Amino acid sequence: DTPLGYVGFDDCHAFRKWSSYEIDLLRNTTDYIVSLLSRRNSERKLIRSREVLQIISDNIENVIYVSDIYTHELVFLNKTMADTLGLVADQMIGKICWKTLQRDQEGPCSFCPVPRMLEEGYGENGQTYTWEVENTVTNKWYLLNDSIVEWTDGRKVHMETATEITHQKLYEERLKHYASTDTMTGTYNREWGTRIMRDMVASAEQEKDAISVVFLDVDGLKEINDTCGHEMGDEVIIKTVDMVRSCIRKSDFMCRWGGDEFLLVLECKVENAHKVVANISSKLEQYNEASDKPYKLGFSYGITSLLDAKKESLDAVIARADKLMYEHKMGRRKTQRGR
Repeated sequence: DTPLGYVGFDDCHAFRKWSSYEIDLLRNTTDYIVSLLSRRNSERKLIRSREVLQIISDNIENVIYVSDIYTHELVFLNKTMADTLGLVADQMIGKICWKTLQRDQEGPCSFCPVPRMLEEGYGENGQTYTWEVENTVTNKWYLLNDSIVEWTDGRKVHMETATEITHQKLYEERLKHYASTDTMTGTYNREWGTRIMRDMVASAEQEKDAISVVFLDVDGLKEINDTCGHEMGDEVIIKTVDMVRSCIRKSDFMCRWGGDEFLLVLECKVENAHKVVANISSKLEQYNEASDKPYKLGFSYGITSLLDAKKESLDAVIARADKLMYEHKMGRRKTQRGR
């Protein structure tokens, strides 16, 4: 119902009356021609709009790409994105995003936000999903903003813009390190250790998981401080901590609870924790035998299950481990006096 122009048909030989069949044929032909012209004009506008989008996005420092939410094919990306990966933008169109934008993926990325966004209706409400990730190709950190929108051809697509935040991330990690680490020993400090243990207790399933907490107290530190000085005492602490950490796994951790007191958290049952501690003690004995230092490394300990904190409290569990450590220390002193 919108006038687009005028189409005329001329009878160049003689004037005559058109039959109803001829008029219908001409109308159908006109409708077909108009549809082709309209489609051509729409395609020209579509191409132009994409060209404008490309020009604008190519002059933005942020990474931008668009992919089909079902096939994962790349349908658009800006120059910054291509340059970041060392590729040519036109050659990437039609390629699968998880094969091109990430490394060593055997399928859609496990951290891809699209399934969650579809489930939560991001395409209907126009929300933006914001998150952070380290790219496996560039090894850089990015702050991502993801949306599900209707593309120029009518299909639903995943649009992502990314801002590199590697320097900010390193700065945050440095601040986190300072906030969480005991500067002398390199272990976690008490506040951070408490936080980690609470998280472990909250997320653990007691019937499936096993986590033990070992309360360690470095032996003879007061005597070493009094006779050899605090610098030697610090050396004893640092060396003991290094020996302990060399005997545990990356999944285990240690925190400084007090001056010469440490908590060792092991992902194992209490009986296995005893074996780990026995191995550490053996390593300390070997060091003492080979060392010419004026001190001997050693510690007293108490072990209990960290997951008892699900029924009690974390403070109660640590207090029990502390009590067991004290009993172990007193027992050793009696044994030494008996000798």
